[in-house]
Amino acid sequence: MDPVMKIRSSAFENGGMIPVLYTCNGNGLIPPLLFEGVPKEARSMALIVDDPAAADGIFTHWAVWNIAPAAGGIAGGLPKGAKEGQNSSGRIGYYPPCPPRGEHKYYFRLYALDSMLNLQTGASRRDVEAAMRGKIVGIQAVLIGKYEPTFGG
Repeated sequence: MDPVMKIRSSAFENGGMIPVLYTCNGNGLIPPLLFEGVPKEARSMALIVDDPAAADGIFTHWAVWNIAPAAGGIAGGLPKGAKEGQNSSGRIGYYPPCPPRGEHKYYFRLYALDSMLNLQTGASRRDVEAAMRGKIVGIQAVLIGKYEPTFGG
């Protein structure tokens, strides 16, 4: 039996708080991510990071595709050959957690795909999801991080 695909971070536990360093109140860095149990059939990976409880509905923080399964994760920059889409702020790339108030949950959803996606950099999340249809191998892996801004003292 194949191992179950997982996504982890050395910066925070699943369901734990995302350190300020990886938010808009810190340096806005991409947290290090580790992929485990990637199915042998996978030819590429896709990652979508979102906040489903944003004021205007789902806020997409990051969409990345054509990640080589051999990359094993993302640390210190985009893996070679991977492409980034447009986030909900209208920019290409990672938009760090930045809720106006209260605690929010951020979902890092990892997908193993049976092929590369034929999309240009800057594609929308909708385009990425449409291109993934019928190409997902097995089940997605999810990592959840929380963040609540603290102001003052």
